[in-house]
Amino acid sequence: MIVAFTLVALGTLYFPAFGESVPSSSLTQLKEEIKEVMDAASIPGASIAVVKGDQIVWVGGLGKADAARDVDVTADTLFRVGSVSKSFTALAMLKLVEQGRLDLDAPVRQFLPDVDYENPWAKTHPITVAHLLEHTSGFDDIHFPEIAKDDDPNITLKAGLAFHPHSRVSRWPPGTHMSYSNSGPPIAALVLESITGQEFESFAKEHVFMPLGMADSTFRYPDKNSERLAKGHELDGKTYERYDHILFRPSGALNTSARDMSRYLRLMINRGELDGIHVFQPETIHRMERPKTTLAARSGHEFGYGLGNYAMVVAGHQFHGHDGSMATGFMATSAYSSDLQVGYFVALNTINPRLWDIAELIAKHVTAGNVPQEPPKFSLDPTQVERVAGYYELATPRNQILNFILRFVDLQRVQVKEGRVVQSHLVTGAETELIPVTGDSFRSRGQPIATLFLVSDEQDTIYLQSGIEGHLRKTSAFKVWSLLFSAGLVMSLLISALVFGPVWIVTRAFGGMAKTPASLVLPQFLASLSLFGTIVLMIATLRGIDDLVRVSFATVSLCVGTVVFALVSLYLTFRVVRPVRVTAGPFVRNWSRLVSIAAAVMATYLASEGIIGIRLWSD
Repeated sequence: MIVAFTLVALGTLYFPAFGESVPSSSLTQLKEEIKEVMDAASIPGASIAVVKGDQIVWVGGLGKADAARDVDVTADTLFRVGSVSKSFTALAMLKLVEQGRLDLDAPVRQFLPDVDYENPWAKTHPITVAHLLEHTSGFDDIHFPEIAKDDDPNITLKAGLAFHPHSRVSRWPPGTHMSYSNSGPPIAALVLESITGQEFESFAKEHVFMPLGMADSTFRYPDKNSERLAKGHELDGKTYERYDHILFRPSGALNTSARDMSRYLRLMINRGELDGIHVFQPETIHRMERPKTTLAARSGHEFGYGLGNYAMVVAGHQFHGHDGSMATGFMATSAYSSDLQVGYFVALNTINPRLWDIAELIAKHVTAGNVPQEPPKFSLDPTQVERVAGYYELATPRNQILNFILRFVDLQRVQVKEGRVVQSHLVTGAETELIPVTGDSFRSRGQPIATLFLVSDEQDTIYLQSGIEGHLRKTSAFKVWSLLFSAGLVMSLLISALVFGPVWIVTRAFGGMAKTPASLVLPQFLASLSLFGTIVLMIATLRGIDDLVRVSFATVSLCVGTVVFALVSLYLTFRVVRPVRVTAGPFVRNWSRLVSIAAAVMATYLASEGIIGIRLWSD
């Protein structure tokens, strides 16, 4: 085995262009189209690998790795690829499975009795290693303090997980829903360390990177190759971003190159074989690509998030892979199809959504001549229609802190319109046709496979589970419309106070509204101003994600502003309970009372969601 690994590594070092095809006119056109996108979006550089079967079509780059110093991107330029890292963390864990040293369905407590997390369903639904890698533990995604902790490049996994464990509380029985959580893979990696007695990064290098011939790839800062590391840039494509040493390296710290990623893509396309060597077993790759622990997966549906790898539809075809981003100036995607024998990797040294346009261009190039086959049409019977039709609410917010908003904006309805099953977003009005593939699975137009699944849990609660996150729970029409009505009424009343306050001040200055006392207008105005003013002030002073995760003017404004709103609302509540006699007309008195009640309701709701006095830098 050591000899085989050595041959792979030597092949990478001395024959880097093995199997590389001569650029065709279509490839030249592809490069020109990508460069046009980059120039239009101020993207400084892109690292790109394109493979077909066991051949390298293109491995290299476009643009600048360092815009200020005019350094070109090459095939060996190292880029930060964010959550693409999770694919390699999963491969490391699966190598343990191949060695017979790990069962993915084993409870985590068996290996880590003292790691800090809470699972109210531990007796019946213990968290397993598979749950951690498939994001089905029920954990919230990591909190802002964990994102901000970037000043210690050598922090151990154990110390990193002990830093701020408050996000790791199961919100539903593990093995039910997929909800992305960056703390899952590092706990899995800590399991690896407990089994092997070896540091995760060292194990990954020995059992994943070196056997794949990815000698330059590393989860740590590439000290020996730092001159080859691309600089992260801000949105202008010129200003440098810093290099942040993230807390959980197994989730997103990988530095790699287009040349190294071309080898990974070939491995996945060829089901674990690379340069004639079976680095991983075909069964390992198969398991990596397919979820096993969601309700949908247990019902037999394979589209979704597997082990550091998920299914996606690009250019009308199904691919597998992973995306990733670093807030400090990097964004990447890797995707492949074993059926089509193609794959690609793209990394940018800035955060820019045009990455998906570039990926689409490449996907269309490598799949040219392959016509996606749509599944045969399926007609739902009345019972199946009745089961899927109805109102739905978001059941799995990725970031629990945002649920106080998402609870209202993600309300949806599924109904049959003119013989079509239509999913409607009640707030935006957007509609998506759900084309039945089977009685409990659906796809959208342009998708060759089912990507949405109708399932139920142990309590017979019905859900619509997407392949990834954002699962919806069926609910009553009364609850949905009550939420929308109450939210609309409260917001309308608070906005009316924000408008009426200045009108009253100006009118009173000119002698008008003499019978409308300040006590009926100004406290209500102050409540609305503190609420909406806090939002505006925070947005206006927010300079980037750094301001969200540290003590900054924006985060302090949010903390202080919400406290002021709560205090004024408390005063207004007292005024409703103990009203003062005034000479104003009944309309103004009743309006003032309603606004006071609306402020009290809003303050109570925000307090129940942990928003009043929130300290993003420590909560």
